Amino acid sequence: MDQVFLDASILVSVAWNPKSVLRDLWQVDTARLFTSSLAANEARANLVVPWRKQGLEGLLGEVTIAAFDVNPASKVPESVQLRAKDRPILGAAIALQATHLITSDLRDFGPYFGQLLRGVLILHPAEYLKRKGIWRGRP
Repeated sequence: MDQVFLDASILVSVAWNPKSVLRDLWQVDTARLFTSSLAANEARANLVVPWRKQGLEGLLGEVTIAAFDVNPASKVPESVQLRAKDRPILGAAIALQATHLITSDLRDFGPYFGQLLRGVLILHPAEYLKRKGIWRGRP
């Protein structure tokens, strides 16, 4: 069973467009989805339209949300160059022993796509869904 950590970028994308192909992440029967309270709050802050916020809350109801007493950024290897806002995201995935971190954040995580960092494989959602054989987006 994959332990799939969802970045705020995924949560915002699916809440913004409930018909997005990224909604298929919630249909992978061999995956357990989770995120951190930090990522959930970042997604909430990025949505201002009430019905989209409601959609986000519905999505979050189907995801395990982990809270941390200590900032998990310390779990990230020193060699990994991420902005301060993204280090706790990767750190949370590491701390929760995720098998995958799924993000569409090309700017910050793009250089690490396809890499395994402390046991966490960082992938774009399209790549993860392709590997699961359920990608229905553009090739």
